[in-house]
Parts: sequence; structure tokens; C-alpha cells
Amino acid sequence: MPFRILPCFLKSCCWKGLQVFLYLEPLGGISGDMFLGVLAGLGVDPQEMFAPLEKAGLDFSWRFETVQRASMAAARIVIDAGHRHGPGGMHEHTNLDAVNRIVGVLEVPELVRKQIFSAFETLARVEAAAHGVDVADVHFHEVGAVDSIVDIAAGMLGYHLLGVSGVYCSPVPLGSGWVESSHGRLPVPAPATVGIMEGLPCALNDARPGELTTPTGALMLRALGAGPLPPASYVFRKTACGAGSRDPHEYPNVLRGSLLDIADSNTAAGEVVRLEAGIDDMSPEALAFLRERLEEAGALELGFIPQYMKKGRPGILAVILVESASAERLESVLFKHSTTLGIRWWPVWRNVLARRSIVVETEFGGVRMKEVLVEGVHRFSVEYEDAARLAVEKGVSLMDIEDAARRSLGLSGEDRQ
Repeated sequence: MPFRILPCFLKSCCWKGLQVFLYLEPLGGISGDMFLGVLAGLGVDPQEMFAPLEKAGLDFSWRFETVQRASMAAARIVIDAGHRHGPGGMHEHTNLDAVNRIVGVLEVPELVRKQIFSAFETLARVEAAAHGVDVADVHFHEVGAVDSIVDIAAGMLGYHLLGVSGVYCSPVPLGSGWVESSHGRLPVPAPATVGIMEGLPCALNDARPGELTTPTGALMLRALGAGPLPPASYVFRKTACGAGSRDPHEYPNVLRGSLLDIADSNTAAGEVVRLEAGIDDMSPEALAFLRERLEEAGALELGFIPQYMKKGRPGILAVILVESASAERLESVLFKHSTTLGIRWWPVWRNVLARRSIVVETEFGGVRMKEVLVEGVHRFSVEYEDAARLAVEKGVSLMDIEDAARRSLGLSGEDRQ
């Protein structure tokens, strides 16, 4: 199936270090195939998205087509899952273990694999809560079918291939009325969709009949950590629409996706991974050693938070933020140098103020300071290492060094952060 649009802009952005984001507008809702259409329209090769699934032996085929939805041009990817039998004769109704076995053999980056695992684990939890059963007894029914496994796995891989720094989304319309399911007739939004959408921006009281946002579409947003667009000035770089299967006359049944970068902003935002590990049997000396190894491995932020653990034992929650590409390395360090038996992780978004380093001259010597700009106000902070070194060398207090640095900028001690 030859299809390729070279994503030249994306590659040049990544090479130049620009921050490019995916902004989703679910004009007609969101589903797995609509998300795949957006990725293809923005330049991701569908063949690359589907190749690992085809190699794993899943019984499906796909095709790309350009369609119109209420006069808007859109990309549509149609997936035919045949008899919906996967490796090992997996049928449409399946459980978490069966899905994880399939995901475990996919030749995809480890971070992508974990995002796929996370999506289906989220679904299992919300299905268990909605129907009052244990997670182990959950059968995914429609969402466990091969076509939806393909939607989620290909979508996660396609997002990775897109190479953006993060994803944002406008409020998601859920629809209204009723939908027929394997559980019987359910209200729209379905219980699984409501559970998945917790914490995500929704547009309520949408009078349009039918299920506008499917559980698969909601899972994509949840697993990728989509949130509301922060206030800033943006530049549109490229826009594409992914089409849904229906074509109502009243509205365009499309998901619109745009590549944005921030215009003239003093903040940088992007996706990082948050790792958490509970530790209740390590000495303070061993924890200090662990901190040093985590910092060496590339931890962006690191905290040890006291907490009570099982059986009321006091312990430590290690919380680490790390770039996505370094997440596996940090996991290895945690398992090697701590006694934790499990690590939780999920993608989060981090906004960081742009800062610059300046050197000011004081009566004690040169001192480095960080300068940031917040809503037109300049803030300054003294670099601790410089201040501590000069305080020891000159036999004065740390506050004496900090106050001298601020005086050199015409600031008072009250301006201390």
C-alpha cells in the first residue's frame, strides 16, 4: 500500500530544537480511526504505523482515502479486521492478559509499548468500576476487538513518529442519546467513556445525537496526557482533518489536528515522563546514593516524599521527572540501586520559564544569577553554589552574598525570592 508524505517540516523542527505541539479540535468528536486520519494527514506514513501489527500476525487490512465531511476535506483510514481473530485465535471478546500478550510482541519503542499497556490498563479499571467486577474479570468486548487494538497501537506509534513535544485538546463533545453495546442499551456517553474522560476537558450538553467520542478515542487522549491549550500566542504550521465514518449534514464529522509552536513566548513546554516508586526499607545513606545515581542518569527533577505505606510502615515515595527518551535508563537505575519492586509512570506536561544566566560584580567577587521574565516582571535569584563558595572564602554569611548581588542590580533585600 504505497503511501508517503515526507514530514519535512517536522524533521527540520526536531533538528533545530523547536517546540512543536499537536493541537486537537474534535469538531465531530474523536475515535481511533479519526486520530489515525489526522496523523496521516500531518505526514505520518500509515505503512510505518501498521507494520509492527502486520508483522505480529493480526488479521486486518487497511486503506487510506481522501473524503469530504460537510465540505471539509479529510483523511480517512478504514480498517477491516476480518474475522477479528488475532495471534492465538483471539476473538472479539478478550481480556487484559490477552491484549498484553499481543502488545508484548510488537516491535515498537519501549515507551510506545508502555503507553499502549497504560491505555488498556486504564480501560480495564474503568470497566471494572462501571460494572462492579474485578479487573481480572473484565472482558473488553468491542474495545478488545482486533480493530481497536490496531487503532490504539498504531495511534500511539504514529504519535511517536510525528515527533511533537506534546498534545493539547479543546473540550471534547460526547454526544447524547443511547448506544447499543454488548452490555445492552447504554446512555451516551457510555460509562467507560465517562470513566476514561475523568480529568480531561469535555463539552457537556451537546444535543447532537449519537456517540461522538468513543472509548477508543478517549483512551488516546488519556494515554497521551492531552490537556487544555495553555494561554499563549501560537503559530499554525500545518493542519489536517481525520474523518469519521458518518457524514451528517449538520456538522463536519472530523477531528482537526494542527501543528503549533509558541510565538514570542518566554516559556517552553513539552512532554516528560513522571516515574514513581515506593521505598520502605532503605537507609538514608542508600537513598542519598540513589539520588546521586538518578541525577547522573538524567533526572530533570527529583524528590523523596515521606509517606505511610502498607501495614502503616513509614517510607519514601521517589518522584522523578525525566525526558521521554531517558525514561528506560532511569527505570534501570531505580531497579538497580533501590529496593522498590515496582515503578509507575505516565506522561505529564511541563511548562518551564525561559531563563538566562548573568554575572554581577559585588564587593566579594562575581556571582551568577538567574533571570526570568513573568508577565513583564523581571525576577532574579542567586546561584547557591557561587554564594556558598564566596561566603566560605570571605567569612561572611550566605545572606550577605545574596544581598550584595541584589544591590548590584539595584534591588533590595525584599526582592529576594
